[in-house]
Amino acid sequence: ETGFGLGEKKEKNWKMDVKFAGAVAKGKSARNNIQGEEGNQGPYKLKGNDGETYIIVLAASEKVFIDGELLTRGEDFDYVINYNTGEITFTPSILITKEKRIVIEFEYAERDYARSMFFFSSGITNDKLNVRVNAFSEQDLKNQPLQQDLSDEQKALLGSVGDSIDQALWPDIDSAGFTGDEIRYKMVDTLVNNILYDSVFIYSTNPDSAVYKLGFSLVGEGKGNYQLVRSDANGRVFAWAAPVNGIPQGNYAPVQLLVSPKKSQMVTLGLDYTFSENSKITSEFSVSNYDLNTFSDIGNEDNTSMAMMLAYDQKNRIGKKAEDPWQLVSGARYEFVKKQFAPIEPYRSVEFNRDWNIDHLENDKNQHQGSVRLGVANTKHGVASYHLSLLDNGSEYKGNMNALMADLNTSGFYFKFNGSLLNTSQTDYNTYFLRHKADISKKLKWITLGLREESELNTFRDNSTDSLTPVSYTHLRA
Repeated sequence: ETGFGLGEKKEKNWKMDVKFAGAVAKGKSARNNIQGEEGNQGPYKLKGNDGETYIIVLAASEKVFIDGELLTRGEDFDYVINYNTGEITFTPSILITKEKRIVIEFEYAERDYARSMFFFSSGITNDKLNVRVNAFSEQDLKNQPLQQDLSDEQKALLGSVGDSIDQALWPDIDSAGFTGDEIRYKMVDTLVNNILYDSVFIYSTNPDSAVYKLGFSLVGEGKGNYQLVRSDANGRVFAWAAPVNGIPQGNYAPVQLLVSPKKSQMVTLGLDYTFSENSKITSEFSVSNYDLNTFSDIGNEDNTSMAMMLAYDQKNRIGKKAEDPWQLVSGARYEFVKKQFAPIEPYRSVEFNRDWNIDHLENDKNQHQGSVRLGVANTKHGVASYHLSLLDNGSEYKGNMNALMADLNTSGFYFKFNGSLLNTSQTDYNTYFLRHKADISKKLKWITLGLREESELNTFRDNSTDSLTPVSYTHLRA
């Protein structure tokens, strides 16, 4: 990292800084949304980006939010976490219910491949202009697998599936011989409804035939021919189930999912210009390149995408009072995210989906988000503003939000208000979300007296029947 000045005259008071870093990356970042269970303080299991359940969380990398509030780790505070097992338990100071919105951001060790990481940043600034460039690259080294030893045939399979990495299934069957210390299976042929099924594996303790060691993976309901069954054996036992009308009746298969090497890269260009102390324009442009499978060129045409942000902020003095005048504050912001854009880490706020009544948004549609705001501000008496925001995700989602915010005080009275009205049109339903929080108080000599009230009305109407869905609710608290 280095920095230096360019020029000595004030009008040419340029400064430049350069940063560069390289490392062998330890882990990946992830965000989990956990559905709380009534009265269950945990432990709750964290999962990796691909649904991995056996992960090691990097110490002190987690951020835990409930209802948008950041929690504190510790037995005397809000939660404890076992980094080795990836499990989190909440202390009695936080009562978990089914209504709690639990979001956990963390990094976890991912050691299928050695991974390299590079970062470069450079900026040049003066009194009015700020230009910055950032470049980031993180890539699995496909020829240096760690937890899996890939054969040429397995590499060829990964090369043939392209971005459909869930299809990179390889038989996990080993004729390891009999041992009484581990689960073993025998292979048989069986006839069901006049259909002959060969190579069916049955749990057995017969030393003469139970010579196969199998590894099972959860492949989904109706996609496998094996089911996990209860057994007194020292280990998990899986039983074969005959297909019905050609449809598998299990959710496990004796296969392993080959993990593909991935590559994630991003370049950003930012430009800010200050017209005066009261007006400023901010912009940022990003290009991402995300490859799910560097063993294959299939599907690479959608690896590259882009996003951009433009914002303008303005302040205007109200009146001619020399000291502590009120100011009219205004601004506008626009974001465009092209389909398949892949950020390095989640950049939306943890409450973004709830704020916009979004279950999920696929990234195969272009996304537009815009907002305008108008308000007044005073260093002594506070701020009040109105926001109009729009979010468009093609035919899948369209929403508009009107919001009011105030944080004012005068003569010892304090008033805070946050309220919004959201209307959305989505594929399966339309929603109406009205909510607000209000707090008014008066500070006396030794005490502060006040009243706080909060309410929410959130309706989801089925597009086909125009009836309310079960997730609709109303909430009032004072």
